[in-house]
Amino acid sequence: MLPILKINLTTGISEEFVIPREWERDFLGGASLAARILYPYLTKELNPLSSESPLLFINGPLSGTSGPTTGRFVICGKSPATNLWAESGIGGFWGPELRKAGYDGLWITGKSSSPVYIWIEEGRLEIKERCACLGEGCV
Repeated sequence: MLPILKINLTTGISEEFVIPREWERDFLGGASLAARILYPYLTKELNPLSSESPLLFINGPLSGTSGPTTGRFVICGKSPATNLWAESGIGGFWGPELRKAGYDGLWITGKSSSPVYIWIEEGRLEIKERCACLGEGCV
């Protein structure tokens, strides 16, 4: 599997998290691997809406391959509704595009001071401010 990109939106610092080989074998990918990765961080005391609460976007083991329904990924974290595990499975191009960019997941923590988006292209990460304008000419 490819590494997971950890991004702290408060500090702007990013690093790669390499998935241990035994986790790849034992948990394959998707929600089961996300649960293994996040288990130590989702403590009983953790407020799910705090900036320390991790949100993990992670590909399934077949994302981006030529098989049917292989564009799947999940978003996992701690639910503010139940204070327990939360996950949402999603399809489309996002998972395969993330894999093509060199990562099997994004692990987001922190809080930016203004709305931002994450841009990954050709191995380069940028945290960009969202454009405030809604009309033409927005860059």
